[in-house]
Amino acid sequence: MADIESHFELPEGYEEEMFEAFELFDKNADGFIDFKEMKLLLRSLGLRVNNHEARNVFGDADENGAGRIDFDNFRMAMAKDLQKREALESKLEHKIAFTLMDTDKTGSLSFTNIREAANRVGELITDEQINNMIEDAAGEGAKQVSFQEYSNLMVRAI
Repeated sequence: MADIESHFELPEGYEEEMFEAFELFDKNADGFIDFKEMKLLLRSLGLRVNNHEARNVFGDADENGAGRIDFDNFRMAMAKDLQKREALESKLEHKIAFTLMDTDKTGSLSFTNIREAANRVGELITDEQINNMIEDAAGEGAKQVSFQEYSNLMVRAI
């Protein structure tokens, strides 16, 4: 899980809030919480989680299967969970944008789709730039871009 931390940072101030909540839910002050306490902790942090989602976070944090986790493991599991949530949110945003541009409902974006989308938002873009975008997303000589290719391009552009 240490790899996650190097690629994803918790929002500023969030770790402090998590630690305070962790201490509050660590009823016997032994530095550990169990699943039930963690589920309440997640809800206190404003996360709406069902049992399945909470079990996934707890399972990620409970590396040795002891049925209890310390703050460091909880923090890493939360970073991983937030990263997953942001990735899903990003994918949804890509899908919405793609669908709005796919006006002919073919399931792929053509030169014309991209030109029309650029015109709708007032973006000045040359034919060469559109062709370059299509090739960047789908490969040399491509004439259309699939959703997956579009989403991958958007991720690379960030």
